[in-house]
Amino acid sequence: MKKHNILLIILSSIFMPNMFQAVYAGGFRVEGNGVEEIGSAGAITARSKGAMSLFTNPANLGNLKKAKGEAVLGSSIFFQKGYYSNIGQSTWSSEAQTDFEPYGAFLFKFKDRFAFAIGQSNTYHHTFEWTDPEFIARYVSSGQEMIVTELTAGASVKFGSKWSFGITLRNATADFYFEQKRPKPIFGQETFPDRFYDYAHQNQADDSGIGFGLGMYYTPRFGMEFALSYFSAVDFSFSGVHRVVQTTDLENSNFVADFASFAYENDMHSAWSIPQRITLASSFKTTVRTRVELDLAYEGWGTNDFMAIQTHDENGEPITFDLGTSWNNVMDYSAGGEFRHTPQLIWRAGIAYRSHILDKGDLHPGFPTYDRFTASFGISYKFDKNTIEFGYAYNQYRDVKVSGQELVIDINSEDYLISNAQSGLFESQKHQMSLAYRRRF
Repeated sequence: MKKHNILLIILSSIFMPNMFQAVYAGGFRVEGNGVEEIGSAGAITARSKGAMSLFTNPANLGNLKKAKGEAVLGSSIFFQKGYYSNIGQSTWSSEAQTDFEPYGAFLFKFKDRFAFAIGQSNTYHHTFEWTDPEFIARYVSSGQEMIVTELTAGASVKFGSKWSFGITLRNATADFYFEQKRPKPIFGQETFPDRFYDYAHQNQADDSGIGFGLGMYYTPRFGMEFALSYFSAVDFSFSGVHRVVQTTDLENSNFVADFASFAYENDMHSAWSIPQRITLASSFKTTVRTRVELDLAYEGWGTNDFMAIQTHDENGEPITFDLGTSWNNVMDYSAGGEFRHTPQLIWRAGIAYRSHILDKGDLHPGFPTYDRFTASFGISYKFDKNTIEFGYAYNQYRDVKVSGQELVIDINSEDYLISNAQSGLFESQKHQMSLAYRRRF
């Protein structure tokens, strides 16, 4: 191996662990680990080659042509914005969020039959946060962030020219955050409150878990590929901190003094499971320069019958925050392809659709789990043994109509909140871009 290849791997190994800090972006599953998957809308299970196959199909690790190994370093950038509208009542949009997610992987081949790889990438995450205190549905919205970062090692073996099998071991680390707002009254000389400020219940925790992945690749003849991959569920048992914080009117001494009288901090516990994922894929070479792929993926969210946060208030009384009921097993449909413009230049494109994870009657602004539509494109340019790649994906979490989602302040109610019985529409849009450098040796 040449000295500059060894230097690249050593330097990347030193700096890469520090790159992967907890950051958040929209959607439960990352819509693409690596530029190839992003640019093809996820339809890459049969076509993927090289180190990033760790996260799609480990059987493809050894499918590199004319190379003994590969190093990949890249980063995804997410631009996310949410929208809420209630015709004739209110219209609102969230603050735009921008997040960065670095990733990287290394692969080595032995005797043209065996391959070993190690890599790290964010695989599951979601976020939802309404920061404006004037947002009319803020009292039922749940600001939530959950990210899973996986450090994965895998290996593959080829049997002849048609079959290969692979396996991965995944160490998944999850960071979780939850916030829910409530109004707090300030009483003057009257028995009724004359002023309100907002406070929030915040819960923050983390945990880690172990999972695995399996992959199969079969090419019966040139230009035709079939693949099957399985990634196990990973369970998390979160333990962290529950606290209340003042979120509005922080400059008012009366509000600050009132809040200080009931501020507290307690332990919290919760459980999440990222689901098992099974993908069946086929790829066909339609022309000399063109290849298309169809992927059908199943995600077993239905095992999460009920997820909640358990904690206590300032008096030690139990509090439960519902994180969603009636979870569904969902299907991902994706179609993608690539066109080899020249031996150095490749174009990619894809579309995808996924049905909602939570029953629509359970949806509220806290979960970006609605029906999702994705359209993407990408480009890859090779010079010598180096490749620069770019991918873009537009993800739209489609409109969902939900009743009774606007809570307004009412001084006569027990908790000072009532529903105005209106129906709103919720939508979240995410633009995802990824840029990567790949070197084969």
